[in-house]
Amino acid sequence: MATTSAPADQRSKPGQDSPAAESALCGGGTSFADEFPAASVITIPAGSLYQPMSGPAGWEFPLALELAGKPRTKGSLTMRGRGNRRTGRIPLVDSEASKTWRGMVADTAALAMRQQGRAILTGPGEVEFTFRLERLASRPELTEPISKACGDIDKHERNVNDALNGVVWDDDAQVVMTHIRKRFIRPGELPGVSIKVQPYERVG
Repeated sequence: MATTSAPADQRSKPGQDSPAAESALCGGGTSFADEFPAASVITIPAGSLYQPMSGPAGWEFPLALELAGKPRTKGSLTMRGRGNRRTGRIPLVDSEASKTWRGMVADTAALAMRQQGRAILTGPGEVEFTFRLERLASRPELTEPISKACGDIDKHERNVNDALNGVVWDDDAQVVMTHIRKRFIRPGELPGVSIKVQPYERVG
């Protein structure tokens, strides 16, 4: 499928509506990665699966998102150029693939927050992430994604947490409880991530 890029001044920024996310949330398709030119992004309607809970405005139910695409880690930044001779500083940059994935997560979460009338989370939060990864053609014997090529689970988490900064919560320092899983895709699945965010409620 051929895709075209919008002019720079027409592209959405994280936290703004994007035509791709809008279309996907309404049941359409979106092109945000070369690997998945027609991947879908789906939000689960608030209240469809969970029992009511206390929390800020709009947080009676957890925020639940399903994104299809190739999860990217956010690890050590790479050096660009030879640096500033006067200060000795060398620019550190993130990969384009990582930034694209992070932007897609941010755009989709922002749209869901507005559609469901949620205030940004200001207190402690609890998150649940399940990363679905492609199987490795070079390691068909693996039943779990333990190869370095699959990425560290904490670096997958870091990229999504950063994407939700200023969108779902003020800062990911507010996350006090996490449940994370990475696994290979199952028959009929697309790679992607399942996200659930809710206010943290201490028990006991």
